[in-house]
Amino acid sequence: MKISRFIKNLISSKRRKKNAWRKKLKELFPNSDIVPINRVSLDNIKFGAYSYGLPYIKRYGFKGEGLEIGSFVSIAEGVVFLLGGEHKTDTITTYPLKVRELGWDIDIQTTTKTVIKDDVWLGYGVTVLSGVTIGQGAVVGARALVTKDLEPYGIYGGVPAKLIRYRFSKEIREKLLSIDLKRIDFLKMKNEVELYDEELTEEKLEVIINKYMIR
Repeated sequence: MKISRFIKNLISSKRRKKNAWRKKLKELFPNSDIVPINRVSLDNIKFGAYSYGLPYIKRYGFKGEGLEIGSFVSIAEGVVFLLGGEHKTDTITTYPLKVRELGWDIDIQTTTKTVIKDDVWLGYGVTVLSGVTIGQGAVVGARALVTKDLEPYGIYGGVPAKLIRYRFSKEIREKLLSIDLKRIDFLKMKNEVELYDEELTEEKLEVIINKYMIR
């Protein structure tokens, strides 16, 4: 079956746009492998080194909205970041009267940036609402809805997301939070896989810091 010239041109155009989008992302964030599946304004958006994923990012144009994703962040398929769109709940109605009835482009309100710290893992289908901070090393289970800040190194699940347990003891968590993970040279650890692929203890953490921290 022959493909019409129109279809060929359409496919070619989509490929060019996709390649241009990836090129733009690489220029802005050369060490990141995060590629939003929709093309959004990258103003006030930042992706960290070694992070990866294909999230959907929804912007509304509110003042102050933004997204900052740290390094070593793992984003599974179907993850959605909502960077605005809240309705007021302390007024007579939640209905957006200014936009719907008074002709405003947007209902002016200030929202805060969404922040995903280093080493976070967002599971399949997670939705993250605007203005929250997900702490370093946190894990969010599949289909969870993140509505408020999550503590570092906690494992969360549910709608809304709630703490299930912590990944490590308080002592290890405190030591990890005192370290900039980007300063650890993980590539040099390839011949000692047990240092990062087995249960982390305080003793093992000390070895990693002393041997592989970039000076």
